[in-house]
Amino acid sequence: MVWSGDHWDIETKDGHKDSAHVAIMATGVLHHPKIPDIKGLESFAGRAMHTAQWDTAIDLTGKRIGVIGNGSTGVQMVTHLGKHGHDIVHFQRSPQWIMPYPNFEYSEEDKARFRASVEAIDAIRYDETYWANIRRFTSGITDFDSPQIHEIEEICRNFLENAVVDPVLREKLRPTYKAACKRLIYSYDYYSVAQMPNVETIVSGIKEIVPEGVIDNDGILHPLDILALATGFHTDRFVRPISIKGLNGRDIEDAWAERCAAYMAISIPDFPNLFLFNGPSSPVGNFSLIDVAERQWGYVAQLLDRVSSSNASGIVASKAAFDDYEDRRIKAAKATIFGSGCTSWYLDKTGVPITWPWDYDAFADAMA
Repeated sequence: MVWSGDHWDIETKDGHKDSAHVAIMATGVLHHPKIPDIKGLESFAGRAMHTAQWDTAIDLTGKRIGVIGNGSTGVQMVTHLGKHGHDIVHFQRSPQWIMPYPNFEYSEEDKARFRASVEAIDAIRYDETYWANIRRFTSGITDFDSPQIHEIEEICRNFLENAVVDPVLREKLRPTYKAACKRLIYSYDYYSVAQMPNVETIVSGIKEIVPEGVIDNDGILHPLDILALATGFHTDRFVRPISIKGLNGRDIEDAWAERCAAYMAISIPDFPNLFLFNGPSSPVGNFSLIDVAERQWGYVAQLLDRVSSSNASGIVASKAAFDDYEDRRIKAAKATIFGSGCTSWYLDKTGVPITWPWDYDAFADAMA
C-alpha cells in the first residue's frame, strides 16, 4: 500500500491492483503463530502442531499428547482433552492465576429468542453483574496496588487453595507474580482436570525434545505421540507483513522501529486515512473486543464524516498529538498491573505494556 496524493494505491500478492481513499486495517493481533525455540523440536518423531494450525483430521484416540504452553489456549486444550480421557502431559513455563468464571451452553430455545429479540441479547450484554466485573477489572489494572486487583487476586488464590487438594500440585500451580500481570485465565474446571490421573503437570521447564518425546530440566523423558504447541503469537505484527508507505514515502517499519504505536490506537502520523482496529494500545485484554471494535468504529466514522464534508484529501493524527498521547500512555502503562514484573505478550521489546492503560470509561470517552 502506497499513499499517492489523496488515495492509497493497493497491490495484492498476486498482482491485483486497486485504490481506495480510506484504508481500515482490521487485521487483528493474534494471527502469526509463534513456534517455540526449543532444542530438538524438528527431531520429534510424532506430530507437532501449533494450536492455530491444528490438523483436525488427526485421530487422538490412544495418543499420548504433550501440551506446551499455559495461556488461555493451553488451559482450554488441557481442560477439554483431559475431560475426554486423553493422556495429557502439560508443560508450563509459569503457572497462571485462574478466575473461576462459569461456562455454560445456550439452548436452541435461547438462540431462537436471541435471533428474534435484540432486547433478549441486551439483557445479557448489559447485565449488571457482568458490568460490575468489567469495571472492577478495568479500574483495577490501572494501578498494580489497587483494591480491585487485591480483590481479584484473593478470589483466584482462594480458588487455588480450595479447588486443588494435593499440596504438591497446588504449589506447582501457584504463580509467583500478581494476578492479572499476565492475561488472566478464566476457567471454572481447569483445576479439577489438572487433578485427574490422566493429566500430568510439568513445571520444571523443557531441556530438549527428542524423537521419542520431551526431556524436562530434571532429565526425565516424557514419551509422546503428539505435541500441541500452545505457544502464542508474534503480537507485534499488527498489519505486517503488508508493506505500507505513507506521506513522502515514510515506511511503517520506520514509524514502528522502537515500538508499535498509534494515536488513540487508531491513527499513525504520516499515514493519512489509515485507521486501525485493535491496533497498538487498544484494550485487547481489558474488556470485550466486540465493544472495543464498535467504539473504535464510532471514532473512525466521525473522522470519515469530517473528510467527506470538507475539501480535505485526508485526515491523520498530528505528530504533537501522537507524542503527547504516547508520553501519557507509557507513563500510565508502566504503573498498570501489566507492568508489575512478569513476562507476557502484553509487553513490547522495551518492556513497556502495549495496552490501553486507563479504565473502561476513559476508553469510551476517548472514542466518543
